[in-house]
Amino acid sequence: MKKLLLTLLCLIPSALGAYAGEQKKPVPFTDGANLRILDWNIWGYNKDTIPEAWQKLGKDPRRDARAPMFAEVINAYHPDLINLQEFNKKMYMSWGAILRKANYRLVNDENAQIWCQTPIFYNPQTIEVVERNVVNYVPYKFAVNNSKSYTAAILRHKKTGKTFAVINTHLWWQSEQNMAGSDYARISQVYLIMAEAETIRQKHNCPVFVTGDMNATEHDPSVSKFIEAGYKPCYKIATKMTDNRCGVHHCGSEGYSLERKMPLPTDRENGAIDHCLLYNAQGSTEIVGFMCDHENFISYISDHYPNIIDVNL
Repeated sequence: MKKLLLTLLCLIPSALGAYAGEQKKPVPFTDGANLRILDWNIWGYNKDTIPEAWQKLGKDPRRDARAPMFAEVINAYHPDLINLQEFNKKMYMSWGAILRKANYRLVNDENAQIWCQTPIFYNPQTIEVVERNVVNYVPYKFAVNNSKSYTAAILRHKKTGKTFAVINTHLWWQSEQNMAGSDYARISQVYLIMAEAETIRQKHNCPVFVTGDMNATEHDPSVSKFIEAGYKPCYKIATKMTDNRCGVHHCGSEGYSLERKMPLPTDRENGAIDHCLLYNAQGSTEIVGFMCDHENFISYISDHYPNIIDVNL
């Protein structure tokens, strides 16, 4: 009887195991695009236990349980570049294997003494790495265990031979109201990125993308520095398809829901904290499509929805 019961239990999908039946159809490039960038804060939940709130919801937020859904998103979009935030070393040990199997390689140094949680992955069939630089922000109190950083990469698009740069970042998260100096910390981090971008432009004369979780809206003191300097939000300059929805919702140790955290869920300009920007002084690069994927099953992969940029270099 005990053996039969065990057999029957094995046939029943586990409520706390894999998320059965969650499949995502392939998403073709926007017409005219020859480059796709996926930007995503993937919630670096780092514990080996299931929080009580998640047990009650019948879901499992641990890395290995979320990994198949992460793979579904990557396989569906098949981007040339994957820019991640909160991607800690333990994530790399599990989700990194998924990316390697899908033929993605890490721009960053995987053997670095201090792991950078804002890595860039690239498809070596379509992209060649020319140069790279990784910066973990200081002071440490504004870096949260080195999770606040940026990765900069100068890249060559193999099909067109064109050079472009991508800087992927995660800025300090506290509000000025909760922690004095937070706005200035984010501003200093933005200035570091812009200095890096200026160095790249002087050397390579190429367009520069800046992506990531910046924990501030376009009108906040930090991100507004980008706008004032001539960086354009990709969703605003997309020529064929765009998406005005914000990308943050409730998902954490207290559980998840489809409820949006931001007060203006369909107003990116005033509500979004995840940004995809382009500095394109040459005028040669076209954003043809921008998407923020709100598919329901993504709601329990992370508290952020992924952004997808389709580009014509």
